[in-house]
Amino acid sequence: APQMLQAPTVAVRQLRTGYRWPTLCLPLHALQFFCMAGLTPPIHPAILQFLVVVIVVMTVLILMASAYILVYFQAEEDRNTAWMPKVAVVLGLTLASLVVLLPPLDVANRSSGGELDVSLLYQVMFVSIAILVVVVIPFLIFYYEAEEPENARGQLCRAMVYEAVTLASAATVLVLMWIFLGRAQIPVTHYVYEDQFLDATAPTPAAGCGLGSGCVAGKSNFYEIGVTPVVYIMALSSFVGWFFLALFGGIGMAALPLDLMLAYKSRPQSISLQDYAKQRVMLHERAQRLRSIGQAL
Repeated sequence: APQMLQAPTVAVRQLRTGYRWPTLCLPLHALQFFCMAGLTPPIHPAILQFLVVVIVVMTVLILMASAYILVYFQAEEDRNTAWMPKVAVVLGLTLASLVVLLPPLDVANRSSGGELDVSLLYQVMFVSIAILVVVVIPFLIFYYEAEEPENARGQLCRAMVYEAVTLASAATVLVLMWIFLGRAQIPVTHYVYEDQFLDATAPTPAAGCGLGSGCVAGKSNFYEIGVTPVVYIMALSSFVGWFFLALFGGIGMAALPLDLMLAYKSRPQSISLQDYAKQRVMLHERAQRLRSIGQAL
């Protein structure tokens, strides 16, 4: 034990005097001594810069991929029209992808010392998703469903009225749920000691509490704390999102193999010259009959 404690002690002294931390000389559990001493392990600036660069690059790549998916799957008649729904689709795909990448970023940030405020990123992402779901998408639906080419102002006013009703209803439900259900229960184990102090020289059982020693077995309990509205929005979004993920994810996983098999079955296939000539003659005869019918009318 003294040999194991020596390296961390030297490292703490070197940190306090401003020397470089000898990372290769420390055991794996040496970080515990930094926590006990109220210190944080030194972080190389390059690690933080690397994480920031990764965040920026991945965000740009995901935006480009979302825009490409939109352009690839959009209908031909929707090209260069209705730009706001397209922006909403790109934002939705981007936010959904970035939320999935937040846990790996959190792990990398914590393993490097935790300089980035990832909790703030979580809050920004979930609040952005909530705004997109409650404000942006319903407004666009109301606006384009009430399309009036001759009265664009009336179309906008009608969409704003419907959106105000939707937003007021969602805010009322959210506030009431937060007031009455905005609590978090943390599981704890409650121990009670109802006896005098034990003799240090007396043998102690391996379990730590002997019969008649005054140590009562722990009781499971919950410690209840209030949560902020932002945290409650995050929890509610995750809770509701799991049901939609199970629903649409299950439907997609069942429908994807069927769609692939049908697409393979109905794929274009090459034909021989004889079949091509036969189909050409049949198409010519049908065109002649349609022409005769048209001339008779």
